[in-house]
Amino acid sequence: YSYYAIRCLKWRTPKWISMFITALQISQMIAGITIGISVYRIKSSGGECQQTWTNLFLNLGMYCSYFLLFCNFFYNAYLKKNNRYAVLDKKKETPGDVPEMKEDKQKSNGVTTRRRAVRVD
Repeated sequence: YSYYAIRCLKWRTPKWISMFITALQISQMIAGITIGISVYRIKSSGGECQQTWTNLFLNLGMYCSYFLLFCNFFYNAYLKKNNRYAVLDKKKETPGDVPEMKEDKQKSNGVTTRRRAVRVD
């Protein structure tokens, strides 16, 4: 949770740290699914387990959906072309926070007049 506190403060973290944390979350979902499957096998074979069937199916549904969501996030955030880190890297290439400006010239009756600068994004 300290990672999320840092991100809420708008502090940027290196890409590998974000990837590592997301990979840990995906592995947590895999562990939850594995435990759910183990409990299912125990209960379906007649073994004793304190887990209810309802709780077991809710558990598996939750962990499977979180697994899919985290995998989707991992792909879109880190692997897909033009992901958010690729966009951030492109922004680093342009110097400073000041947008590039160009003059807007207007010709009227053979006379060139200058108007205010126009923002180029």
